[in-house]
Amino acid sequence: MQCLGYTKEQFQFIIVQPIKLYAFHKANQKIHPLPDLAPEELISAIGMDALRWYSLRVPLTAVAPINISTAGQPDDSLYRVQSAHFRCCTLLQQAKEEIGAEVCPPLPIAEKLNSLLQVVPKILEQSANEIAPHLVIQHLEAISEICHQWLDSLSLTSPDYALLLATKQTIFYLLVNILNVTAPEPSN
Repeated sequence: MQCLGYTKEQFQFIIVQPIKLYAFHKANQKIHPLPDLAPEELISAIGMDALRWYSLRVPLTAVAPINISTAGQPDDSLYRVQSAHFRCCTLLQQAKEEIGAEVCPPLPIAEKLNSLLQVVPKILEQSANEIAPHLVIQHLEAISEICHQWLDSLSLTSPDYALLLATKQTIFYLLVNILNVTAPEPSN
């Protein structure tokens, strides 16, 4: 760039990553690779959020596998992360309505969730330094799994409100501000 008379700051680039599409074939109960789809058809089939999520879920040097049959289903990792955020939002709304609820000591699973939230800045720094967005997604998936376990054991009469709020805010920040993926919230 400098030889061409430009500064390093004027250099712009686009990261391109190959993707491989798969679909479940009901007749023979197997997953089969799909031929290439036009970008508009792919976005129409799975949505931009899923396309962005699965493209960034693996290292940029690897081929990103996308199963269009399971995108958006309950076992889908993006669905699990978005539903963890949604559940946090719902419980926060319910907890606000219950003023004076007793707060129980945190469960061991809540402590594990809290430790995952504490390392988010380090994960973001490592991801940026290595140009490795898959590290953010892997961490979000870990937060989501622990969050679902914690929320399943959480009693609404005794929520750990601060941890619930921190979890919701962290998931929202990483999804929306870092990965540019939708974080659904319940309507009031």
